[in-house]
This record gives sequence, structure tokens and C-alpha cells, in this order.
Amino acid sequence: DGHVLRGGLFDRADLSFASLKDCDLGMADFSHAQLGHADFSRSDLSYADTHAADPDSALLGGAKLEGLRRTDPARLRAEAFETGRAPLDESCKETT
Repeated sequence: DGHVLRGGLFDRADLSFASLKDCDLGMADFSHAQLGHADFSRSDLSYADTHAADPDSALLGGAKLEGLRRTDPARLRAEAFETGRAPLDESCKETT
């Protein structure tokens, strides 16, 4: 608790139930991280990247969330793309 971890890389980390209270986590990367019940109370998460993570499953009381980046749907579709398989997006559906 209370550490400066600004710009830290937590991508794909399992932070479930972790205590990160009062930390400076601005601009940190939490892409694809597991955040369930993680405690970010009073932490600075400004401009952090939570792509494909669920920050709403964490404890955010008093946290600074300015500019928090959430899941980018286009990026998520691109990450899930596999050659030879139908796209996830119905708008790209092939017509016959």
C-alpha cells in the first residue's frame, strides 16, 4: 500500500484480492488483468489502461479515475481474430 507504481506493467496479471490502496498507478497497464476484488481505494489510476479487464469488479472508493481507459471494442475484436474463422462482428459477415 502507498507505493509509486506509475506506468507499471500489470498486463495479464492476476491481481484478484490484491491490496493496492493509496498507490500512484497513473498510466499503468492493466490490460487483460484479473481485477476482481482488488483494492484500489484512494489510488491514482488516472490514464491507466484497463483494456479487457474489469475495473468495476475492483474496489475503487476514492480512487482518481480521470482518463481511465476501458476496453476498446475494435482492439478486442482484433485480438480475438483467427485466420480462417468468421469475424466476431456481424457487420463484417460474408454474404452469399
